[in-house]
Amino acid sequence: MKSRWILNFVLLLVVLIVGAVVYFSPKQSQQQVQDYEVSSLRLADMNAISIEFPAQASLKFEKRDGFWYLQQPCAAR
Repeated sequence: MKSRWILNFVLLLVVLIVGAVVYFSPKQSQQQVQDYEVSSLRLADMNAISIEFPAQASLKFEKRDGFWYLQQPCAAR
């Protein structure tokens, strides 16, 4: 029974030491993610959008009263 206590105590020490090493290790600086604009167009300036796929049905959206509505393949909100 005593050997189990010793084993558990040693395992607890190992976990605490590994945790301390991870916690106190020098932090790596986070790299800044750069944003790239794909287009200079703004969504607020558009009233309709059409997306065409080579092997699928195209999608058409229309903006009415500030909300975008799906027009194709089936009309929906």
